[in-house]
Amino acid sequence: MFTEFTDNIHYIIILDQDGGTEYCLWPEGKATPRGWQSVGYAGSKQACINHLQQIWPDMRPLPVHREMAKLAQRS
Repeated sequence: MFTEFTDNIHYIIILDQDGGTEYCLWPEGKATPRGWQSVGYAGSKQACINHLQQIWPDMRPLPVHREMAKLAQRS
């Protein structure tokens, strides 16, 4: 049985700069990886996950978004 892991680490939400379509939780205070930038939100792991669910409701990759848009235009 899975037990939710709780940690005391604060996280930030970062966004990839290559297209800006992927988010990631990153430990606060750790250097942000090249190609990523903070979106200005920090908090507990659960708070960050809750925020991500609001700002990133469709987690499909960018190529899927593009293909879906093409299909919608044809209809």
